[in-house]
Amino acid sequence: MRAMHGISAFAAIGIMSGGCAKNVPAPVSMPILSKPITLKQTVSKPVTIFTAANSVTCLLSAPDGTFWVGTQGGIWRRDAQGQWQKFTRQDGLPSHETRALHCKNGTIVATFPRKEAIWNGAKWSGQKSDLPEPQEVKRTAATVWQGKICYATPAELVLGEGTEARKIALPPSPGTHVSALLPQGDKLWAMLFGDRLWAFDGTNWTPASIELPPQIHDVTALAMEGQTLWIGTRQNGVWKRDGEQWTQPFLSDEPFNHNAQFMAWFRGTLFVSTLEDGLVARTPQGGWQHFAAPTLSSNIPRQMTVFRDKLYVRHSNGRVDRFDGVAWERNVITGISRPDVSSIAADSSHLFITQWGGWSESDGANWKQNLNIPELQALPLTCLLPDGKTLWIGTQGRGLLEVPRLTGKRRWHDERGGLSDDWITCLAKANGTLYAGTFVGGLARYDGKRWRQTPELAGQNVTALAADGKGGLLISTRQGVWKRNRNGKMRWLASQFPLLKGETQALCMTPEGLWIGTRTALMLWKNEENAKP
Repeated sequence: MRAMHGISAFAAIGIMSGGCAKNVPAPVSMPILSKPITLKQTVSKPVTIFTAANSVTCLLSAPDGTFWVGTQGGIWRRDAQGQWQKFTRQDGLPSHETRALHCKNGTIVATFPRKEAIWNGAKWSGQKSDLPEPQEVKRTAATVWQGKICYATPAELVLGEGTEARKIALPPSPGTHVSALLPQGDKLWAMLFGDRLWAFDGTNWTPASIELPPQIHDVTALAMEGQTLWIGTRQNGVWKRDGEQWTQPFLSDEPFNHNAQFMAWFRGTLFVSTLEDGLVARTPQGGWQHFAAPTLSSNIPRQMTVFRDKLYVRHSNGRVDRFDGVAWERNVITGISRPDVSSIAADSSHLFITQWGGWSESDGANWKQNLNIPELQALPLTCLLPDGKTLWIGTQGRGLLEVPRLTGKRRWHDERGGLSDDWITCLAKANGTLYAGTFVGGLARYDGKRWRQTPELAGQNVTALAADGKGGLLISTRQGVWKRNRNGKMRWLASQFPLLKGETQALCMTPEGLWIGTRTALMLWKNEENAKP
């Protein structure tokens, strides 16, 4: 067995979905879509939530003819007439990370981290979950077969519990682990993640007589609805098999991934770097695009900047790609020593990058390198801010370096000058004032002599900063987004807009409004207050 990937998080908390309780009426018949339909999302005020629902965690066929798809980006419901609807926090869910779906006395219950939501036929209501938190990789899938609880661990299949538990070795498969289980009469189907479906008859394993779609190797959930087999996948949405044909019942125009690390605005398009799934982009027409390797140098992009009407994207492997609005060029930082880039920024005349031991700058034709600076050797450089004749360089462990570009005379800013933390996470300038976000020291602003702290953010992790275009500053933290107006008044946006509550990771001010990137969603805060002049 190879290293594990894509373990279904909900499998650790108990018996999973795939159907309601035994001896329920058979589902009513319903129209079957012959080809995928594309579902689009409209923008509303003041907050619109966008999630990627292609990472399926659980499936449920309900006795009233509805079918439910739990995902890392909310829940999809198909009604008895065949219409699909998506639910997110905007529709009353307490979270987007669905762990399980089950039918309890005819009522649909969705389980999330530490919370449950109940569907009353028209809306969701949330409550605290009594289920214990899952233990890491203890169970990868679970179900009931032949009257016994059955579950899989990373190494084996377990039939029954307690002293009657029977441990079964997994089949000889290149798959990493059992990601889903589905009872099929006298056989138990097991999905070996990365491989195929296997059938266990109580004694032996044999390959199931079902062939998966050739492009699908990341199955995370299984369910039967009458004679129709449904599968959920980690990155490829939901599929169903009628007879011998596999189809996708719908396609949703949504971001491929929503775990935002950084955002940039380029030629009317919002670009979002994700944790490990490449770039997603929202086009001027409101649709979504996805860019990944091999088009990009990796699937782990990070910072972005615009220079000379081209978008530059730094990857966690140190490479930098360039996009001109039509085509991508990979690994464009060449011909210099120490080409692994740790941060990137630009102004109207130069592109700046930090490297091991210093930084380099380019006018678009030639590079000037500054790599032999003793105090920067072996020091992680985290961010850059070109500020006219001054370059500011944030570090992890030594505070902020001020570099006058004409003289090169360096000056360090640290706790002696008023900074509360020497780990700088982000930099921005608004209304002529320089701001520094820190890892555990909140937000500091520079008055030209000393750094002044922001009491409302004391001890917080500041993850991103963005000028609002009106002299104010927007601050992203693990507790949500704050706004500091040009007069210095601070406001926590979630106090007025509850959907903005929770940790945030990226910000981008656009003509459409403020885009906010989180681990579990992309959000657009669109109202007159933050409209650009």
